[in-house]
Amino acid sequence: MTYNEKYVSILRQHDFKVTLPRVKLLEILDGSGEPLSAFDIHKTLSKHGTDLATIYRSLSKFVEAGLLNKIDFGDEFSRYELATNEHYHHFICNECGKVIKIHQCNFDKLSKDIEKVAGHKVLSHEIIFRGICNECVSVASVAH
Repeated sequence: MTYNEKYVSILRQHDFKVTLPRVKLLEILDGSGEPLSAFDIHKTLSKHGTDLATIYRSLSKFVEAGLLNKIDFGDEFSRYELATNEHYHHFICNECGKVIKIHQCNFDKLSKDIEKVAGHKVLSHEIIFRGICNECVSVASVAH
C-alpha cells in the first residue's frame, strides 16, 4: 500500500513510525476544513480497523510533538486540527455547529497593554466567537 508522501514525510520529520492509521489521521484532519473530535475521526478510521484508543494515543502524541492543535470549545469534546503558522480564531454557529476560522485579529495591542500595565508576559491567546453563521441567518430570514 502506498501512503501519501506528504504525511509520511511529516511523520518521519517528527520521528514517528509510519502507520496507516497515523497517515489517515493526518489526511482526515488536513482535508476536514474544521477541527474534528476523536469521535469524528473514528467514524472514518474505524473502516480501516482503527479503534478509538489508538486514535486518542496518536492525537495526544501529535499534540505533544506540535503537529496538532488541541482546541476546547467549552463542550465535552476536544477537537484537533493541523498546527500551522497561521494565527486565527474560531466562530461557532449556535444553530448548525459549524466551526469557521476567523483570520482577522486585532488583539496585538491588547496583549501589549496587558504586558505593560500588569507586567504579565502574553505568549498566546484564543478567542472563540459564538453566534449564527451566514447560512443559518439566510435560512432564518427566508423562513420569516
